[in-house]
Amino acid sequence: MVIAYEGTRYSGWQYQSSPPTVQCIVEKALTKVMKLDRKELGLVGASRTDKGVHAWGQVAHFLTPFNYTALDDVHAAVNGVLPDDIRVRELSPAVPEFHARFSVESKVYHYKIYNDAVMDPLQRNYAFHCTYRLNPAAMKEAARHFVGQHDFSAFANVSRNDRVTNPVKSIYRCEVVELVSI
Repeated sequence: MVIAYEGTRYSGWQYQSSPPTVQCIVEKALTKVMKLDRKELGLVGASRTDKGVHAWGQVAHFLTPFNYTALDDVHAAVNGVLPDDIRVRELSPAVPEFHARFSVESKVYHYKIYNDAVMDPLQRNYAFHCTYRLNPAAMKEAARHFVGQHDFSAFANVSRNDRVTNPVKSIYRCEVVELVSI
């Protein structure tokens, strides 16, 4: 599955019964359509997201004992019971070896800062508001230091044994793009 969501109303991706999360809402839709228990489905996302974070291409997988010749009807049915701020963009079969979290080869993140004295109300859910003037040249210089290989061991949850075989990850691109108000 490839899922898009406007995450303003949700407490991130990861399942919890309350407050609502994207995984919880998608699982409810899947259980209704597939007539399976959430534990049978085993919905797994490629990444966790924080409260209020949006996604355009969150990859996830689930299990089903059924064989489908076509998934168009299931795809339409799941989107039919999801709220308007969550959509399954793609639904396709995967090879048994595929795992949404451990088969990931790369991820793309976008962070937006609205840098003006007054926040644009149409951007309030999509950008961090910073009222003091930022220095784009200094930010671009700093961004260059993120590119390359870095050891992210400090971010791993060692108590959970996250199965991360190599905490060294490559950052291929880190850009600061300054957009001007219209």
